[in-house]
Amino acid sequence: MNQTALTTTTSIAPVVTLIDGHARADSRQVAQTFGKRHGDVLRSIKLLISTVPGCERSFASASTMVPMPNGGFREEEFFLMDRDGVAILAMGFTGSKAMTWKVGFLGAFNAMEAEIRRRDAPDMDDNATLRRFLLAKMDKVDELTAVVAEKTTALVLVSAVVEEQRPMVEAYEAFLDDRGLCNLRTAARAIDAPSELFFDWIKDKGYVIRENGDLQPSAAMRKDGYMKLRAGPDSVGKLRKQCMVTRSGLAWLRQRWAIGPGKVLALQAQIAERQGRLAV
Repeated sequence: MNQTALTTTTSIAPVVTLIDGHARADSRQVAQTFGKRHGDVLRSIKLLISTVPGCERSFASASTMVPMPNGGFREEEFFLMDRDGVAILAMGFTGSKAMTWKVGFLGAFNAMEAEIRRRDAPDMDDNATLRRFLLAKMDKVDELTAVVAEKTTALVLVSAVVEEQRPMVEAYEAFLDDRGLCNLRTAARAIDAPSELFFDWIKDKGYVIRENGDLQPSAAMRKDGYMKLRAGPDSVGKLRKQCMVTRSGLAWLRQRWAIGPGKVLALQAQIAERQGRLAV
């Protein structure tokens, strides 16, 4: 793990380390800087991770082996934290020097992040480096251009479909009431489906269900916004719950009908027409 340390000039200097290209502070050094026991700092961090949603992203658990006086080794737990982690943890630190150390850590992070930007910046005086930098930028531009072209093509296709469907959608307006709804029998006329066959089809498919003697839209049709249940007078003026089809529901039913019973009816019509011609 590549590490580079930068410190501020305070007496007990906050330390921020470059670890795998990111500025990180060590919980052991944070404890030392603020004059805290490392065990207490560990407990505070674990409490934050367990109680503050999203906080775990700012703390990375780590461990190392440290020598014992008897010649053996023990595992020591610590945390590496980013700027936000230090800020959240240090909120609970009080004392006459706490604010000085908080500002010190902020300065250390600023210094390390400036160093990272300096190292990552290309040397514009070196032709080879400049060439690699420009090629990388060109590749990125090519990627973005391809994405834009793909999105533009998709938009054109969607626009074409919308234009193709516009006459049909406008034709539906004649079947809809001022709420943008129509009953099932009107829906059958709108999609040019025989009424009895249409009702058998939507019940067989489970688009509507019979409950308390009335046809009602299934939960899926309600969820997708294709049908709604509305109270209204029936043919004799009695108030009943009615299954109503929405504007989008008409378009959906028409599509499903066209590839289902409608396709069968069209084939039957073609066969009948051919048989009629042969009979002549």
